[in-house]
Amino acid sequence: MNGRKGPGSEKNKASKSTVGTQGKAGMDTGKTAETDLAKFYELLPKVQTQLEASEESSLFKLKNHIVVCGIHSSIMHFILPLRAKYLERQQQDIVIITPMQQLPSDIWDSISRFPRIYMVIGSPLLLEVLRKA
Repeated sequence: MNGRKGPGSEKNKASKSTVGTQGKAGMDTGKTAETDLAKFYELLPKVQTQLEASEESSLFKLKNHIVVCGIHSSIMHFILPLRAKYLERQQQDIVIITPMQQLPSDIWDSISRFPRIYMVIGSPLLLEVLRKA
């Protein structure tokens, strides 16, 4: 052989074994994963509830924010780079428009520790809902 390490090499096997247990939303469910996330991403000290995230009084002060129309099980992967610590002064608020009164717990659990996440219940097809967001 040419000395290169292929996909079945010992080095690759070792790196695969260090991957933690992942939940449905793709976020590692172990405490070490939360600590690792806190090193590189802005996280709230405690989980916020969906009710807190959907308070309309919080939306009035928002300007130059990101509006996400709809929700997907991989929303955490969209939000994660937007909450990187190196962006500390440039982070924008994120408003998620969703028709669901209550998000599935696996999806909410994956994003509930990120700061400045807001929810608007309704359809993004309605101008009134878009203006609220």
